[in-house]
Amino acid sequence: MAKKKESIDGLEKFNRVSPGANVILVILFVLLALVCVIPLIFIIIISISSEQSIARNGFSFIPEKFSLDAYEYLWSNRNMVFDALRVSVIVTVAGTILGLFLVTSMGYVL
Repeated sequence: MAKKKESIDGLEKFNRVSPGANVILVILFVLLALVCVIPLIFIIIISISSEQSIARNGFSFIPEKFSLDAYEYLWSNRNMVFDALRVSVIVTVAGTILGLFLVTSMGYVL
């Protein structure tokens, strides 16, 4: 017979989840994962849909006509996209450094 794992001060029973609760938690986490993933998939689908099919039928998970025009537009304006990315990175880094400086300097004043 296998020896049952001894609990420390009876805490082992508190670390167990009943099978019913486990099913509920799995369903909850699957739903939360879908809530996070489905909008990303929808954005990708919209980005490869043609502008005319979106104007005619609206947004849908199954596009009527595929098109890479949006990506061609971004590629033709890549300098503007990279400039915007550069500004975002500079603002983020500067804001982080300034925030850290202000928080750490306030600790010494108090």
